[in-house]
Amino acid sequence: MSKAALKPPPAADLYERDFFAWPQVQAELLRAGRFDELDLRQLIDEVASGGQ
Repeated sequence: MSKAALKPPPAADLYERDFFAWPQVQAELLRAGRFDELDLRQLIDEVASGGQ
């Protein structure tokens, strides 16, 4: 199996497919200090809107 097959989908794809899992993944990435993997565009929008 190739590495590409093992790589998880980009965070932006998860936001569109499973909004309930998306914030959990973002929190895990923040805790791990993996800032370059965050879905910053959506994360900024969600924080600015208060999650509404």
